[in-house]
Amino acid sequence: MTEISTEQAASLDTKTHEFLEGFGQVWSGIASLSIPEKRAELHRLFTIPLSDMEPIASRQEVAIDGPNGKVNLRIFTPEGVGPFPVMIYLHHGGWVLGSLDECEPTCRRLANTTNSVIVAVDYSLAPENKYPAPLEDVFAATKWAIAHASDLKGDPDKVGIGGESAGGNLAAAVTLLARDRGMKGIAFQILFYPILTCDLDKKAYENNLDKHLLTFENMEW
Repeated sequence: MTEISTEQAASLDTKTHEFLEGFGQVWSGIASLSIPEKRAELHRLFTIPLSDMEPIASRQEVAIDGPNGKVNLRIFTPEGVGPFPVMIYLHHGGWVLGSLDECEPTCRRLANTTNSVIVAVDYSLAPENKYPAPLEDVFAATKWAIAHASDLKGDPDKVGIGGESAGGNLAAAVTLLARDRGMKGIAFQILFYPILTCDLDKKAYENNLDKHLLTFENMEW
């Protein structure tokens, strides 16, 4: 794992610099682990006690019926009476890693800062669940959130979808799937550093300054 260059470090605040250096060392250390071991290590790194998290007015767990079985949702509601915008949120992890626990701090912050209801989806992970299982999970969750927006103190006309990395890919894909299946109700889409191509152009990764969180080898894996 390469170190952060002097040029990069000069553009980063101290905490970000320290995080990137530390995460780069940890990630290089777990690259050879099995998938269950990787999941456990990332869970250890990114999960914090509930008592240390940003407060949220309401947090509830819901299990809905999906085409492949139950789909677990975690719903975060800010202070106030609403109706609030609603965002279906999909975590990162390359379709293989990640969980609701690891994305909970982000969901709490999003709910509070945007004054929105956040519906986080525990979609199926590969390789145990092959495509299109995660996409169908997210489609089912989106359909449910649109139908139940009012029950969630949400605005039925302001239901959207968003996600990070692989979650951003699923958010974009389910929006297209909804269009193709004639499902109405998605009002907006927010994609956080989404994966929107299958093209693994190694030269593009080699020219990327971010060699700590997103390497060619990691993306290929």
